[in-house]
Parts: sequence; C-alpha cells; structure tokens
Amino acid sequence: MVLTAPTLDENLTMKHLMSASGGWDVGFLRENFSKKDFEAILSLLVGVCQAIDSRIWHYEQTGCYTVMSGYRVGCAVLGSPSSSDFMLECFGRLSDEDTCLLCVVLWRNWGHRNLVAHGLPGLCLNDVVSWSQAYLRNFRAAKESRVRDVISVQKRAVRWTPPRPDRYKLNTDMAIYGARAAGRIGLVIRDLDGFVTASSS
Repeated sequence: MVLTAPTLDENLTMKHLMSASGGWDVGFLRENFSKKDFEAILSLLVGVCQAIDSRIWHYEQTGCYTVMSGYRVGCAVLGSPSSSDFMLECFGRLSDEDTCLLCVVLWRNWGHRNLVAHGLPGLCLNDVVSWSQAYLRNFRAAKESRVRDVISVQKRAVRWTPPRPDRYKLNTDMAIYGARAAGRIGLVIRDLDGFVTASSS
C-alpha cells in the first residue's frame, strides 16, 4: 500500500513506472516516492507478460466491480447503514438529473433480472446508461408534446350497467396519436357484481 501521495500526473499508468526492460523504473520511483513507499513498490513482483493497462476495482480479488462489493464499501464509508439508508444517502448526493438517470438504470436492470428469473432472454445491459439516457429524452419529449398531437374523442357520460348473471361484460377504451400514427387500447372484463376478472392494455 502506498503510504504517501506523490504529486504525479493523474494520467500516468503502470507502464510509466516500468523500465524499457520490463522491470520497475528504480530511478523514477526513488525520485517520486518516499523511501518506505519506494521499498514497498519494489517488493511487488512484476509479471513477465505485457498486459494492457485497465481500470480495476481493487476491493475485489478479481479486479471486477460487483454490486455486493460496492455495497460493502458503501457500508464501510457510511457506517453500516441499512440498504434503504444506503440508497437514500446515494440519492442525496446526486443531482436531480443523475437521480432520474439512476432510477431508469435500476429499473432497466430489474427488468433484466425479471426476464432471466422467468427463463426468458435477458436485455442487453452493455449500453444500459446510453439506453437510459435516450429513454429519459423520449419520455420528456412525450410530456412536452402538445395536446393537438392527440386525437381525442369527447367522452359521453355513460353509466355502467351490469351484465346478465350468466355473462361477463367487456369494456374498452382507445386513444390515437395522430402525429405518430400510433394508438393504445385498453380493456377490462367484469362480472355481474362489477368485479374485474381480467384486464389488458
């Protein structure tokens, strides 16, 4: 563990600490780190293969981030809060825009989890952030669209009447979006007592 914070370019990577032969650049390390840090760094073994530099999550032995390890780190930072307290603390540190984005990302991931849990093909999560950003843009654009884009049918005050005892009644409603040439239909099936036995949209 490095015990002091050297003043180095934040864009430096491991290869900048290595010599051309593949070992540690002893002169550079001695010049930029304290004696204790210098000795600690030299005690680390250098691999013989030339791996490409990449970001790692050092809280996991695999170097890969997991939700569980992120939660553990958060608990350590915040003093072991409950999961709800942890989420509220995270949301409290975000801007309104980032909070909205995080909600959509979590919703997208939960949808993926439900599909997989029921044996269905999961969603593509490689681009979950860009997908969520596009979803938010489309959602806001839909909210800001003018009422004239919607062809509405004037509603009539109709009192619902129950069906005969041996039958069910199907009621439907529909909305058409003229500008997008699209529409939505909803239906509900009730019995004699008005109890909803089935519905769809």
